[in-house]
Amino acid sequence: DYTDRGYYGAEVWYTILRLKLANPDRVFMVRGNHEDCELNARDGFLLELQSKFGGRENNLSFFELQRLYNFLPLALYLGSGTPEETNYLLCCHGGLELGFDPKPL
Repeated sequence: DYTDRGYYGAEVWYTILRLKLANPDRVFMVRGNHEDCELNARDGFLLELQSKFGGRENNLSFFELQRLYNFLPLALYLGSGTPEETNYLLCCHGGLELGFDPKPL
């Protein structure tokens, strides 16, 4: 949830995207359940951008950022170890469902 945790959603996005550009192989982003255009418009992110960067005519940045959500993965598998034995870490916003056994994966 990048944008709905206070008044600094734009600054959070700016910081994360700058970190990603500077460290493309070290910064990984995952889409959360709040990365949704309708939710962001309803919960104040659109108004935040308008108040910080201009009125309605500057909505393009909002919709461009919303388009970015469509490219974020829902989950990441990060592997570490040797080719013979690699351990994986599943990263997702909401976590695993209770009782889920990842071993068959």
